[in-house]
Amino acid sequence: MARRQDAAAFVVGTALLLGASACSGEMSTHSSPARDTVAPTQDPVDTSVFERAGGEGNAFVYGSPSEMARDRAVVASGKVVGFTDGYEVLERGSDQEGYDIRDYSVVMQVEVTHLWKDDGSAADDDGYLYLALSRGAEQEGVPDDGGPSTVTPVAEFAKAIPAGTPVVVMAGPMFIPDKAPGIDVIGLRRGVPSDAVLLSGWHPQALSFPDAAGTTSWRRRSLQQVEAELDGQF
Repeated sequence: MARRQDAAAFVVGTALLLGASACSGEMSTHSSPARDTVAPTQDPVDTSVFERAGGEGNAFVYGSPSEMARDRAVVASGKVVGFTDGYEVLERGSDQEGYDIRDYSVVMQVEVTHLWKDDGSAADDDGYLYLALSRGAEQEGVPDDGGPSTVTPVAEFAKAIPAGTPVVVMAGPMFIPDKAPGIDVIGLRRGVPSDAVLLSGWHPQALSFPDAAGTTSWRRRSLQQVEAELDGQF
């Protein structure tokens, strides 16, 4: 398959169409037991994997975690369990364009250790959340140009964000429009149990991981400070 130079732009556009997080409506806030302290993983966390996959759709829109939390249906802390292959989006090109674009996703599974806010149905019966993130996009229907793939392998996510990595999630349900001419969504429930809601969370603000400097994607805030701010919010 030929590689698309502006694949990241398509990925972000697709996310805005298919993966917008729900912001308003009736939400219930659930109290939960005292939060378990998750020991930071000994393995390095490489959040640049999200940039390589074009996943910067929520980049620094909000001024603080508490501000973003007000707009999100699900706010929780937990630890990463792993990554699996997710749904695909096929954008059919016109006859004049002569090619289609296929966008790939990955599903991140998170074990919830503390829940600040939920719509009542996001986690499955075992207490896991499932978030869709982009893996990138490629053209179809044109000769391969021999360049490197613009699609990030699932295994690269698992290596970059190892199992056990602590994370704060602020996300909303995936939104799929009733009608989207020229767009096919393939395998929407791939990697997601039937009793869970697939969430859309785009780094760097929807997902907060501790970095080597002890801070997070919320500039100058540690993961503990993010959690403390959310404790004060809810």
